[in-house]
Amino acid sequence: MKRLSLGSSLDTFIDSLEYTQAALAAEPLTATLVAAVDELIEEGEALLVADRRSRRALTQKWALVAVCDLHLDLVEKKAFKLAEVQDPALRAKMSKSATSAFLRSSYLKQCTHTTTIILPLLRALADGHPVKPYATEIETTCTALMAALEGRDKARGERALAAQRFEDWKEGANRFRTTLHAQLVGLAMSNGFEKSWADGFFPSEGRSKSAAEPTEPSPEA
Repeated sequence: MKRLSLGSSLDTFIDSLEYTQAALAAEPLTATLVAAVDELIEEGEALLVADRRSRRALTQKWALVAVCDLHLDLVEKKAFKLAEVQDPALRAKMSKSATSAFLRSSYLKQCTHTTTIILPLLRALADGHPVKPYATEIETTCTALMAALEGRDKARGERALAAQRFEDWKEGANRFRTTLHAQLVGLAMSNGFEKSWADGFFPSEGRSKSAAEPTEPSPEA
């Protein structure tokens, strides 16, 4: 009985445990061991559900960031274009670089430039200046983008935590399989069976792969 690679998918681990569960249930001498395997399988399946949920959440957060960034880009481009016509000096101060082109940057860098350069400049404009009205809209869209970035980072952290839980569960599943095998070897010896009898309760290396491709069950050598 070989340890499953920690690089294997959670599905692979669960498939292996389900094989073992069915084999134990079919043998009267080992039927009492089924409950422990069932519990471990349930834990793994719960992790799969949580993983899908965290992946969906991160995807949604990324989508929100992209849309919020589009909104900020649009309103800032409008302000830049108007300033270029109405107040070139202001436009030069608002620019991210020496060029007059509107250049995109990282989300955080864009927010920082907006809050520390663009908004202070617009707020300082005299009432009636044609570009000043954009200050409110830029502030609103920038705030929304920063909130979206915060939500994305939180979702990233949850994904990282889910990955660590995967690794912990896999390691625990391997320890469980090792101790179960030892227990089955002891059971075999006490009943006058060959030690290899215990191997039949675990799938072969080929069978331990995902059940997406049906193969004939065979005991480990």
